[in-house]
Amino acid sequence: MTDESFGVAPPHASGAQTAGSRVAGVVGHFRWVICALLLLATTKSYMDRNVLSSLKHTLQPILGWNDIDRGHFVSSFQLFYAIGMYGSGRMVDRLGTRKAFSIFVVVWSLAAMSYGIAPAIARIVAPAFVVLHSLWSYFPAGNGTVAGFIVVSAALGLGQSGLFPASNKAVAEWFPRKERALATGIFNAGTNVGMSITPYAVALVTIRLALPWPWAFYVVGSLGFVWLILWLLVYRPPQEHPSVSKFELAYILSDPQEASPQSKIKLSALLPHRQTWAYTAASSASILSGGSGFSGRRIYFNAASG
Repeated sequence: MTDESFGVAPPHASGAQTAGSRVAGVVGHFRWVICALLLLATTKSYMDRNVLSSLKHTLQPILGWNDIDRGHFVSSFQLFYAIGMYGSGRMVDRLGTRKAFSIFVVVWSLAAMSYGIAPAIARIVAPAFVVLHSLWSYFPAGNGTVAGFIVVSAALGLGQSGLFPASNKAVAEWFPRKERALATGIFNAGTNVGMSITPYAVALVTIRLALPWPWAFYVVGSLGFVWLILWLLVYRPPQEHPSVSKFELAYILSDPQEASPQSKIKLSALLPHRQTWAYTAASSASILSGGSGFSGRRIYFNAASG
């Protein structure tokens, strides 16, 4: 396979720049459609995370919450998000990107929509929270609607824990190494896009359309199933996709093959390395300080400490 197959003309070729441009057009760009799907998934994920925050001033007087209650919601989401991360990557590896990502989106979209019926869920789980409160006073006593929103937040965190493992696996399948950082940066932009547009989406539903507050969760949450249809229609491994030309496939697979390790690396073998702890500390700090999670915990501890 020649360099021209990948849009790179050899230095000695005449009209190198023109030839390179022609071949680059032949390679194709379908992989960027996959990147766009990942961007939409990330945007949708962060919209689901922020609907509750956008409705804070609407729901607090209706449901009788305080800032400590909201801190419970955030902590529940983050705890189960962290727990889910331990299994979500393995799930992607075993089931494949297409199937695993589909499961994650169904779970978190149903959870996001379930915020609309959280008061009813609270009545079901209230006895369990009474027991938990008797064991540790940190848990709310089960009065009102708080318990329902805690349970739904936990389900949302568990479902969304698969977003980045699945997205990173899709990028690895569809992009050569020299484009993976760019593709990752593009789909990660959805975190800020989602947070930015959520208040407008919530205002459109609850103010412009004058629908009751549960509909903000139903409308935004249901968008996940629109994305899921697109995902199932479009996503395949590049080797199996009819829209990928042989030139683009060769470009995607152009990285030299690495020798497979003789055995799997165990977690215990990574723990002595400083790089492992540096990465863990940086990732933990990112989660603790990012988005609504940090603000929710800050509000909680400020309120709890008086």
